Amino acid sequence: MLTDLNLVAILVVTIVGYMFAFFWYGPLFGKQWIELAEFPAEKQKENQKRNMAPVMIVGFISQLAMTTVMAYLITALNITTFVGGMILGAIIWLGFIGTITLGSVLWEMKSVKLWLLNNAYNLILMGAMGAALALWR
Repeated sequence: MLTDLNLVAILVVTIVGYMFAFFWYGPLFGKQWIELAEFPAEKQKENQKRNMAPVMIVGFISQLAMTTVMAYLITALNITTFVGGMILGAIIWLGFIGTITLGSVLWEMKSVKLWLLNNAYNLILMGAMGAALALWR
């Protein structure tokens, strides 16, 4: 079944998803995210000095893994429609991402607003990935 995966679609959807993260946590909501995540000024300065290449590479590999798993599930479940892909993305978000990350609010006492900001991103990303991969089989 892995041979049935569209590797071009996986790569393109990974790149677009990675770019979406850049815009979401940059120009769109970067300031709110920094404030809600309570990054102290010294940590922000420290972060600006570090070599971001390894971080970006690992982030891309993580995005690639997530996209590949989504493509595998879409193929295994024979989902071929935009809506079907979006629903699968939303189900994955609800069953795994949304519920697991809620622990940061419950046990780490993180802000509900931070959870909402992060999970709006996750839900949109998963739905869009599912829709794109379902159509591009």
